[in-house]
This record gives sequence, structure tokens and C-alpha cells, in this order.
Amino acid sequence: MIFVGTVLLLTSQLVLGNLHLNKIHGDTVWDTKSVVDEATRRNIFQERHGEWPDPKWIEREHPGYSKRMAERTATVMTHIDSQTRWDEWMFLAQARLMPTFTENQYDVVKAPPAVHAKLLSRFYDMLPSAEVERLGPELSGVDGGNRALFFPQEELNYEVLHELLPVFEEWAGVPLEPTSVYGVRVYRNGSTLRDHLDVLETHVISGILHVASELDAPYPIQIEDGKGRLASANLQPGDLMFYESAKCFHQRKEPMRGAYYASIFLHYRPKGWAMTRDDPRFAIPPYWSDGVDPNAKPVPGTRASATPEPPGGAEPSPARVIRFHNPPGAAPVTVAWISPSLPEAGGAAAANEVVVQVISELGGGGTAALHSFVGHTFVATTSALGPRDAAAERVEAAIAGESNGTRREVGRWAIGALGVVTVGDGPWELECRLDDSGDDSDEDKGQASYGGEL
Repeated sequence: MIFVGTVLLLTSQLVLGNLHLNKIHGDTVWDTKSVVDEATRRNIFQERHGEWPDPKWIEREHPGYSKRMAERTATVMTHIDSQTRWDEWMFLAQARLMPTFTENQYDVVKAPPAVHAKLLSRFYDMLPSAEVERLGPELSGVDGGNRALFFPQEELNYEVLHELLPVFEEWAGVPLEPTSVYGVRVYRNGSTLRDHLDVLETHVISGILHVASELDAPYPIQIEDGKGRLASANLQPGDLMFYESAKCFHQRKEPMRGAYYASIFLHYRPKGWAMTRDDPRFAIPPYWSDGVDPNAKPVPGTRASATPEPPGGAEPSPARVIRFHNPPGAAPVTVAWISPSLPEAGGAAAANEVVVQVISELGGGGTAALHSFVGHTFVATTSALGPRDAAAERVEAAIAGESNGTRREVGRWAIGALGVVTVGDGPWELECRLDDSGDDSDEDKGQASYGGEL
């Protein structure tokens, strides 16, 4: 999923035998442009950088890379809608802020045969039951007539992530900590992948371990290196590609031709890594918005176009700025967006039609904001949402509770209190006054408060 805004970092543990493996998940959250007002942001830009590009970047960049970034900057400024322009500037700033760790920023080697063998064995067992990947094209970056397939194998993936740590450290030349792993993703005939960077906080040193494929033509990944050159790597089953995925733009621009192409994606960061998306946010120059049209719609297929469309085929309505507020002193809550809108009370939705996307984790006094439309549904809970399928089932159960059409509140389920709300006709805010006391009294239920103009 590719959104730009406040960052969500979740740390959990996976137990493999006697090993307790930390999992650090980096994700993004919708927001308008910044957690600070634009005037303050511009002041911070002047203090930190003074101009674009920052002369310090030019000193360390290869001339070919500086030239390529100038070309990208010119292209970004041709977008006239504000959100597309901002999102692309976030990528530009991130690319130039990120250090490089290796000479070419990518390399391809053979994965340890034993590692590939256990992934391959499970792949053939699981492929017949693989489901369509939950995220749509605007969020996953995968285009084409057939959406990618996906099947989970968390324990095996994290076992591999930690097993390969020394291999990645040797390539990167710095001590690393494992952060997350995704897969198995199975591209299908016609699939492409949009040009993008990975998550700044957690996907600093990454790898693609290509598990299996059945192709009619090569399906290369393109990557832009630290000299501004566009390289191409055509991975074979058992190949492991190292790459600096938060630094180097990468894509698959040639449509896949064949039956399937399956890989897992492994992510690490240097120990002590402290860079966050606030850094590129404050590196964007004041003139980023020159010439934008406030009435322009996001460019189709970009991250900005991932703002949910009106559900159920309804006529488009003006986007609402939805604000989430967790009162000071309240227990931490997780807020998620449910897509598509679930059926009315008592209905049932097919599991493969439900997407549960976490958009923020709010401590006491925390706030978050995003654009949405009338009819979209959000849920707040005091516990982690967990696997997508289980989360979807819990949300379906919640939405089937008592409802007055615009406000839905339910008591405690296995994950703690839930508050489920569907956006009404006016601007509103969801007050996440939830706790995890185990008491089913009314005071412990989710409360949705509808404010005036926000």
C-alpha cells in the first residue's frame, strides 16, 4: 500500500520454537499534506535545507543521479492536482535524503538452496488455494487485467527473514535488524508494477526471493541506481535480489506473460536507524505547489487516486475530511478503513470482498485525518486487528449489530471494544473513547461523536 503521511510502526512478536522474533511493520497513513501547517513546514525547510536541491546532496551524488533527479522533478511539476504533486514530491525528497550503502544499490545472487527448497515445497502446496490480493491496484501498485494472488505463510517467512540476516549484512556492509517480510505474492498474466520507493522507516535494505514462475517471456524488474541508470534484472527461481528499496525507484513496466510469477519480499534496516517520513516532508521546497489546480482530480493510477471512491456505485459526493481523536488519557486504539462498504445490518459480505486497512494507531490525545466519502466505514479497536481474514470477520459481526443507519456501536468482542461508524452526510469526527477493561457496560463501548465543520 502506498500512502504518504503519518507513519504507523507496529512491533509484535512471532514465536518459532524457542525463538521470539521481533516484527517491525512500517506502514503509512492518509493525511492531507503534513502534521504541521504549511507555513511552519516551509520554515523548517529553510532551516534544514535552504534550497532544492540541498547543496549537501549534490556534493555526495553522482552527476548522473543529480541529472536524473532534475528530470524527475520537472515531470512532477507537470501534475496539476495537489495530492498527486505532493505524493510525488515525497518520493523525490526521500530518494535524495536516503544514503547509499553499496556501489550499485542492487545485486543478484543465488539464495541458499535449502531456503529456496522449503519455500518451493510450500508454494506448490498453497498455490491452488491462493486468493486475490486484498489491496487494489492504487494501493498495491500492481496493474494489469488480473490482480495478483496472495497466500500467507508468516512463520516460514519470518524464519527465512532471520536466517538470511547474515547474508544481507554482508551485502549492505552494516549491522541490520529484520523488520518485515511480505508474501507470497503471485503476479499473473498482464501484471505490471508501478514505479515507486518502499517504506522509509523499515524497508531500507530489501530483497526479492523469487520462488517459482511459469513464464512465456522474461519478466524483469527495473531499478534506478545511484548513478541515475535504469538497470534490469530478470530473476530466475531461486534467485535473491538485494536492493536499496527506499532509495532506488523500482518497477516492472513490461506486462508479465505467462501463468504465474511468485516471490517473497524481505526487509531490514540498519541498527539505530532513525529516519522517518518527517524528513522528506520537511525537505520539499516551498514552490512545490506552484501552478496546482485546486479543482483538479488525482491522476488515475497514482497513489493520490487511492482515496476511496464513493461506495456502491453512488453518485460522487464531495470528499470529507475525517478526523479521528483519542481523548487524553484514553487507552491506545487502532483505527481502520473498511472497503468496500459492508452490507446493512444483518447482511453478509463475501470474505474476498472485504479489505481491512489500518490507517492509524492513536495513543491518548492522538489525532489522525484523511479524505473519504459518504458511505465509507471505519472501525476503532483497542486491540491489534491481526490477520486480514480474521479482522474482516470481526468487522462483519460488528456491522451486523444494532444500527440506526449512520452510527453503529457494538460492545466487546474477542479483540476488545469495537466502535464501527459509517460516514454520514456532513463532516464528522470519530472519538475513539475505547478501553480494554473487559467490562461490557455502556461506558466501555465505542463512542462516535459527530462534530460540526472541521
